Amino acid sequence: MLRGSSMVSACRIFASVLLMQLMVSLSLQYGRFPVSRQEMTDLMVRVITCSINRSATVSICSPYDFGDLLSDCVQSSVELGQDIDRSEVDKLYEGLIRLRVRPKTPPYHSEVFTAISDLVANHTSFDDMTSRWEAQLRSVSSKHYLPDHEYIQAYCYYTGMIESCHKETKIARVLFEGMESLVHARKVGSELVAAAMLSAEADRDSLIQSFIEAYKHIREGATGNIIPLLLRSIKSELSGNDEISHAINRSALIVYECVKILYRDGSDLEIEEVKKHLKLDPLEKIIKGPSSLSLAKVKADTLVLAKR
Repeated sequence: MLRGSSMVSACRIFASVLLMQLMVSLSLQYGRFPVSRQEMTDLMVRVITCSINRSATVSICSPYDFGDLLSDCVQSSVELGQDIDRSEVDKLYEGLIRLRVRPKTPPYHSEVFTAISDLVANHTSFDDMTSRWEAQLRSVSSKHYLPDHEYIQAYCYYTGMIESCHKETKIARVLFEGMESLVHARKVGSELVAAAMLSAEADRDSLIQSFIEAYKHIREGATGNIIPLLLRSIKSELSGNDEISHAINRSALIVYECVKILYRDGSDLEIEEVKKHLKLDPLEKIIKGPSSLSLAKVKADTLVLAKR
């Protein structure tokens, strides 16, 4: 009787061990940390929150040198009584570094694009957009399998797209103000017209360069196509019914089309090459103006003065 009872107990223990191993095996599917999918999401949300709150100089979205911050935040974010070995954190760090050395468009790009596009359409502030990262991360993780390092990369991809849109609106705003200054200088007959022309031209160059860089990243597969989002951001920033706003929005679209046509794999596209094909660019008309003062002459005169 005792022997039968012992055999039953042994079988129960064996079954319990097998069940525990199965549970661990299932949890490890979701990354190198022994937690379930939901627990992994919760953990990574805490890790990201910690990194945001802990350092103003180092970011887990940096290309490198965020290992100590990552380790501290992982250890402070696990449940009480748990511990993650530093070697496991190092693997997490290395996974992120590999993604950043050779970035590629993630499978959740379209979802992130749509989410930000809707926010831009509603004129949501960029700070408010960024603050919604957790909801976006939880949405992405509920639809896609994410290894541990990909949670952090998804956060960085979302905030990185927002930063790109924010940067584009600042370029557009500076360009708008430069064009306004040029138009005003012409109206009052100011001697600052020549300087205003050069400044406006430089501001337009910044717009062109931003589209060259964005398209290069798209062609290299580092990111999905975010240019429609950049165009929408410019439109949201410059939504006024005035000549300059219309000109900048139209110019941005023309620049994009030119970059698409002129871009060649393996070589950098230059701003001047793009400008040669902007004959119908409405900004060109505003910069040159109705006077006989040509931009080429202004640049030549400036070079002469600089050499004296």
